[in-house]
Amino acid sequence: RLSIRPFKQNLLNVVRKWSLMFKTHLIDHVTNSLKNLQDFIKVTTSGLTVEVEDGDYEGLVACMGNLLNVRDRTALTDEMFEPLKQTIDLLKSYDHEMSEEVHQQLQELPEQWNNVKKQGVMVKQQVAPLQANEVAIIRRKCTSFDVKQHEFREMFRKDAPFKYA
Repeated sequence: RLSIRPFKQNLLNVVRKWSLMFKTHLIDHVTNSLKNLQDFIKVTTSGLTVEVEDGDYEGLVACMGNLLNVRDRTALTDEMFEPLKQTIDLLKSYDHEMSEEVHQQLQELPEQWNNVKKQGVMVKQQVAPLQANEVAIIRRKCTSFDVKQHEFREMFRKDAPFKYA
């Protein structure tokens, strides 16, 4: 006769370890996703509240960078909340309750995210004239460079250091 009891015991231990590892992964995923979004909202909100003045190129670039970050993250973040709720429900079905902080973040962050998107639209409208001014300045610089390059080319052709005969 062969005893399968040690095999069953080892198999159950392996299943428990994998189950614990998967639960830990899901918990970390939910917690880190909400923490990252909260940090992003905090940084972006502070970046978008900075007043950009005419001629402040660095401020304009920083503001446009924040707007780009919001635009890049919009699709991912808009789709993020429902799967996180489903993950929390799944964990609850396996007798793991998330902390009160996570539930509070899950309640507050969607509204904060919508506020950041709205603020981004308003800032984009405020920055558009400054952006147009910078575009005009860059075009003038390009035109000036083209003129200087053309003058140098003509001077070089006229007074070339090496003439081939």
